[in-house]
Amino acid sequence: MAGGLTGYDRAFVQVVEEAWQEALKSDPGAADEAKSSERHGQLDPSDPDLFALCDTYNYQRHHADACRQALREAGIESPRTGRPLVVIDIGAGACTVAVALGKTWPQELSNVHYYAVEPHPKMRALGMQIVDALNWPFGHFHMFERTDQLLEPANSRKPERFESARVLVTFNYVMQQGSVRRGTVSEWAGLLHGLVAHKASVELLIVTVRNPCLDDRTDALLRDLREVGVGDQRGCDRPFDFSPRYPREGRLSRESRPVSGVWSDGPKAKARCRSYVLSAV
Repeated sequence: MAGGLTGYDRAFVQVVEEAWQEALKSDPGAADEAKSSERHGQLDPSDPDLFALCDTYNYQRHHADACRQALREAGIESPRTGRPLVVIDIGAGACTVAVALGKTWPQELSNVHYYAVEPHPKMRALGMQIVDALNWPFGHFHMFERTDQLLEPANSRKPERFESARVLVTFNYVMQQGSVRRGTVSEWAGLLHGLVAHKASVELLIVTVRNPCLDDRTDALLRDLREVGVGDQRGCDRPFDFSPRYPREGRLSRESRPVSGVWSDGPKAKARCRSYVLSAV
C-alpha cells in the first residue's frame, strides 16, 4: 500500500495511516469519539488506544515540523561537531522528536542517542514501530514508560554512561497537556536534577502553542528546578509561525479513503520555542 513512498512518508502509511483507515471502517463510532474536536490532541495515559492512533495520524507531522523549526530557532548545535548528542524526549508520543531529528540531521544520526519517555502504552508501541520502519541509524534508541526509569541504578543505559555527551531534553507540545499534573512536573524536575548532577550542564528545549487559554507548566518546572538547586540560563524565547501539514484533505476527516501518503498544508500555526541551559547553582 505504501509503494513508491520513501522515508517518513512510507513509515507513516505503514504504521499509522493504514491502521487509522481500518479503524474508520471497522468501528466508526469509536473513531468519531477519537476524532472529537473537543479533544484538541489532549491525551491521558488511560485513554483508549484509538485516541493515541488518532492523535498520531492527525498531529505527528505537524508537531515534527514545529520541532524542526524550534531546533533551528534555538540554535541547537549539530551532533556532527564531535561529542555525541543524547536526546531525552519527555512526553514523546509516537517518537515525534525522533522524526524531527532525522529530518534535521540525516547524516549525523549515528551520533544521536535517542531516549523517549511516554506514559501511554499505545503511543509507545506506535513510536517503536515508526522508528523500526524508518530504519534510521540512531546511535541508540530506547523507550521508557516513566522518567524515573532513566536514572535507575540497574539500568545499563542510565545517562551517566554518556558523561562525555551533550544532553538535550525536549518537551515538544507537552507543557500544555491537561494530563500533566503537579506531581508530574515534580517528577520532571527530579529527572533534570539527576541529569545535572551527572553533567556540567543540560540543554532544555520546550515547544508550545501560542494560546493563552491553555495552562503552561513551564514556569512551574523552572520554579521546582530552582528549589532543588538547578539554575536556568535562557537561550531563546521566540514565537514562530509555520504551515502545519496534515494527511491529505486535512485532519479530523470523517471518511475512510485509500491510503496515499499525501500531505495537505493547514492554516498557519502559532508556536513558541524556549531553550535553556541548566546547571547546578
